[in-house]
Amino acid sequence: MFPRPQEWWALPGMVDEFADSGFVQYWDDERHLSTDVRRRLVPEIEDEVPWDLFILFGPDATWTDAQEHVLGWGEPVIQRADDLEALLAARSRGN
Repeated sequence: MFPRPQEWWALPGMVDEFADSGFVQYWDDERHLSTDVRRRLVPEIEDEVPWDLFILFGPDATWTDAQEHVLGWGEPVIQRADDLEALLAARSRGN
């Protein structure tokens, strides 16, 4: 996921720049996705509505069965960047 830019004019360029990156931007202004993430995927999150987190899923994950494919998560991202990098490195090695 990418952060939502405050400036409306930045979004089209950001989406185009990362179009082939494999990342996805979700807009969740009404907090439906955030609430579902906390309830179903990582109930250990203490915040009522999670905002700044990463969740890494295995390649076979779909939204329906995502909880079965969580490889790792962390919040806030800036404080767990090393964990995220380690998870990504392990995946790139096939672990």
